[in-house]
This record gives sequence, structure tokens and C-alpha cells, in this order.
Amino acid sequence: MKSTLHLGIAIPLLLAGATLVAVSGRMGSSPGGEPTAVADSSASSARAQATQRLEVLMARANAAYARGQITAPAGEGAMELFLAARELAPGNAVATEALAEMLPLAADTARAALDRADNDEARRILGLLERAAPESHAARSVRAELDSLRARPAVAGASASEASIRLGGSVSRSASER
Repeated sequence: MKSTLHLGIAIPLLLAGATLVAVSGRMGSSPGGEPTAVADSSASSARAQATQRLEVLMARANAAYARGQITAPAGEGAMELFLAARELAPGNAVATEALAEMLPLAADTARAALDRADNDEARRILGLLERAAPESHAARSVRAELDSLRARPAVAGASASEASIRLGGSVSRSASER
């Protein structure tokens, strides 16, 4: 695994390039094909707002990652912020690569939540994994662990019932033997 998510000098350069590619669009034109000032102004304003929002999301995501906040706090972890950046600019290679690098870390965090019996947190993190890369090994393995936990209570419940019947049967015999 790489030691950083391109958090050094490369981030501003890649971010600037990815931002321009992701939010650039065609200029507006009149039905005759001539550019219109209103369409240009609106498109330019929308691009500027999208660029600014993307830059803020990427800065927050990088800061959360630097603090080790991969999936927590909910809504503010690096993974959610990079997901939001990727949704805003699907061609953003930095966000896509960062998400790919965080998959194993997020899966480990989900497993730790399962070990603490915090199934809601594990499900929340699984949702992030599935949004980032639904067919990834990380998402599939956490999903399998959650599914196996759902199956266990049914088996454990059946075992408890069987034990209760056996216990009841032996208690009945003991009482009748007296």
C-alpha cells in the first residue's frame, strides 16, 4: 500500500487538472449557433461553483485522511468526502484512487465494528464500501461477514430451543423419578 494518497505536492496539481476536466462543459449557444452572454455567464458561474465545491470537498477529504478519519465521524470521514467529490466530478482520478486505496482500511474498520457487536456501524461502512466499489473484495468480504452474522442467531436460537427441550425432558424425568 502506498504511504500517502498523493497528499503532497501532486494533490494541488492533480486537483486543479481534474477539477477543470470534470466541471468543464460546452458553452451555451443560441439556436443559430452563436454564443449567448447569458448562457456563458450561467455556465461559467455553475463551473466556478462546482470547482469551488470540489476543491473544498477534496481539501476536507485530505484533511480527514491525514487525521486517520477514514470512515468516522459519519458524514465527515475521508471516504464519504472522497465519494462526494467523485459524485460531483466522476472523472476525478484523485478521488477514485484515494477511494481504492482506502477500501482495505474501511473493511478493517467494519470488521472491528463487528467485533464490538456494532452491526449498525458495520452496515454503514459496508454502504460506503459498496458505493466506492461494489464488486471489490473488501465490500464482498464485509457483506459475507454480515450475512453470516444474520444466519447465526437463527442457528443459535434453534440450538437454544433444542437445549431447552432436552433440559425440560431431563428435568421431567428427574421429577418423575423422585
